[in-house]
Amino acid sequence: MANPTRFHEFFLKKLQEKTENNSSIAKIVAQVLGISVSTAYKKVRGDVAFSIEECKVLATQFDISIDEWIFPESSRLLAYYSRRNDERASPTFFLSFFHTELTKIRQLPDTKLYYSAFDLPMLWYFAKPELIAFKFFIWNKTNDQEGKLTTTQFTPELFYKQFPDFKQKCEEIFDLYLQIDTEEYWPGLLFAQLINQFRFSLESGYISRSTFESLLDSLLNLNDLLFNQAQKGFKVNTKEKPTGGNLSLYINDLFVTNDTILVLRNDKPVSVYRSLDNPNFIRVEQKWFLENVVNWLDSIRRVSSKISVDGERSRRMYFEATRLRIEEVRERAHRL
Repeated sequence: MANPTRFHEFFLKKLQEKTENNSSIAKIVAQVLGISVSTAYKKVRGDVAFSIEECKVLATQFDISIDEWIFPESSRLLAYYSRRNDERASPTFFLSFFHTELTKIRQLPDTKLYYSAFDLPMLWYFAKPELIAFKFFIWNKTNDQEGKLTTTQFTPELFYKQFPDFKQKCEEIFDLYLQIDTEEYWPGLLFAQLINQFRFSLESGYISRSTFESLLDSLLNLNDLLFNQAQKGFKVNTKEKPTGGNLSLYINDLFVTNDTILVLRNDKPVSVYRSLDNPNFIRVEQKWFLENVVNWLDSIRRVSSKISVDGERSRRMYFEATRLRIEEVRERAHRL
């Protein structure tokens, strides 16, 4: 039978971590639960146990997982996943997920993200809302059973008309991302998947030639923005102003992987997000799994080349090769 005292110790430790070991933790608990400070002190000391409902409220408020308590030494995983339905398949839910998760991460002190990506890390695309809109259009070609987003040719203007807040939310998400330190591992061929999607969509009649040209122009602009970020080694917004986030960028030619985002706080892993069926992610917080991801990312780093700040020649060659591939696709399309 589980020991309630041990659970209380476990839960309190997690609560302290989430509240930065604040000396006034009892006052925080009192405010969240709507109880007196004296009662909160008794609960924090262990004199009075938290009820199941109180644990649920605190766990929700401070994003506390009890995975390690349920399966402390097991190879089983508890993963958080947003089951797809009509609401969760919408751009509104998609943007809300990223905005909520990045806000939580941004609010934690001494936080850093490690991001290993199949293509460009998705969060960079928020710099160009038209590219995210196109990606959502493509995702819904297979996932939107009722065809709500795919009954006509794609244009950013029609998409924005259907989802009026889309551009603003993209800007807010990108601003949050720019404030967070990241170490990123990109593939040797940048934009490879997206470029293929552009070409396929043009040939299949999903987009017009003018939309195709406009999307390629956006991709070229994004390529220039990314080169600038890598050259500086820190993140700047579209107005060239520093945003507080640092960028360490590595190019990985060996590993092919789904998008994996590891969140570290005070150099300790606290959660990992992994893409499952675009644009959805699963989230895992069990310690043994996080340690495996840390080791896996270490192995990727050892066989990757750093191109942020250092490696000027490699950096210029990488982004110039990307520019040339984009222009090559444009030239091929002209011959169709």
